[in-house]
Amino acid sequence: MADAARAFALRNQVGTNFRASLIHSLCGDHSGYNLTCTRLRALAVKRAVACHPSYQGPKHVDSPDAYNIELEVWEDEEPADAVYRLSLKLKKQAQDIKLKLLKKSNHRNKQFILNSNNSSELMDDTSVYDVSKDEMPLAFRQGLIFNLCNDLELALTCTRPIPALFTLDLKNEKSGDIGQVAVLEGQRPSDALHGFMKEKQLAQVFKHPNLRRRLFHRLCSAAQDAGRTLDCSQRVPRILAAEVELTYSGVKSFLQYYFPDNSLIDPLYPDITDGCMAIPHGVEPISETDEITIARYGYDQSTVDPVTRRWLVGYGPSHSSSSTTSTPSTTSTSLNQLNQNQNHSKNNSLFESELQQEEIVGDLLPTEARTGCLSPTRRAVVFFCDRLIPTPSNCLHDLHVALLGSLMRGDGSRWIKAGPVGIDYYQMLRCPNDAPLPEVKNRMKSIGHEVGVLVQNTSKTVQYITNLQMKD
Repeated sequence: MADAARAFALRNQVGTNFRASLIHSLCGDHSGYNLTCTRLRALAVKRAVACHPSYQGPKHVDSPDAYNIELEVWEDEEPADAVYRLSLKLKKQAQDIKLKLLKKSNHRNKQFILNSNNSSELMDDTSVYDVSKDEMPLAFRQGLIFNLCNDLELALTCTRPIPALFTLDLKNEKSGDIGQVAVLEGQRPSDALHGFMKEKQLAQVFKHPNLRRRLFHRLCSAAQDAGRTLDCSQRVPRILAAEVELTYSGVKSFLQYYFPDNSLIDPLYPDITDGCMAIPHGVEPISETDEITIARYGYDQSTVDPVTRRWLVGYGPSHSSSSTTSTPSTTSTSLNQLNQNQNHSKNNSLFESELQQEEIVGDLLPTEARTGCLSPTRRAVVFFCDRLIPTPSNCLHDLHVALLGSLMRGDGSRWIKAGPVGIDYYQMLRCPNDAPLPEVKNRMKSIGHEVGVLVQNTSKTVQYITNLQMKD
């Protein structure tokens, strides 16, 4: 009945209040109608979806060219989440098929064939079944999302093209619903929770100590109970360094960028365990000027030296506890090359580093030309562009320029007044507003290098102006 009431409301362009009263009058105890009403939540879409060309799994009984599992989108649900749920079901189905074939082959006689080396090779049904062919490809999935969002007859609400890995509804005993925490694809749970608390102004107070920590454990536990896999190993949230807004094909999208940390595992590409995403075929490495800009604005400046473009001592993926591979060796880097980098960077960096040479002993920051791996900024852009279908022309170049501009503006805004109260010191430290005292102290300690260079540079400027005035 809820589905019929929604369809009637859409055809006649009536509001939600009328629809609610219609359902109540038809499903009430004294309505006089012999109707079955099992839910009030309407199912906006329930249809078979044409499968991608490589699909070899079971087909729909009524449509031989469609998946056997139908797509279901609820009225209050993001289409991206519904399509992602369908892709998970198809993946689970493919894994079950593989398991059944394996069990079947274990209960019958094995066939052995003799290869050219005169050794026996075991063959079974699992060797000819490719699970990946029955999983929904990324481009196919994203195309389906945009098709649903642009279908005016469905009247779906689309606020993002990136699906949520898991969502959790939060409620307050006094005020009721607070909102929904959505851990999007490419996000860490700690990052998503911090962004949600900042948006809803849920700050830790003396009455509710450790609120973020308790909500984090609730989020991870609920995801585990629901059978959704989330990486909850990182509890301290990263600060969102930049966000680029883009409306594409009628859907508002946000390119988010977080500073790289000591982890080799990038949430954008968790399957890459060595920290390197190869530059796509046909894409040229970025220019030296862009590399300098990324070193200055694309990293947390309390962990790197932008002049020599090196990690500071104790930072970088090679210091990750989960690291299984070493970063490229820097012993072959000559002192002449280091001095050339310093001379080339001094005029392009806001801060003139006065660190002694022996203090900068960390690994070199990766560059695309040297490593063949995408820079962290371009890696974030590639992740975002892959989810815009059809992908816009020059998406990688244009959005990368926009991201670098956003990073530069965001860095400058840290040091200016945030209103009548003065400087926002949490923003300056890039520290969560609800961070506990030990976390704040650690952040103040780690940012001492950057603040020291800033003060030193300011002192030089003041001295220079003073000398000019004395000459006059």
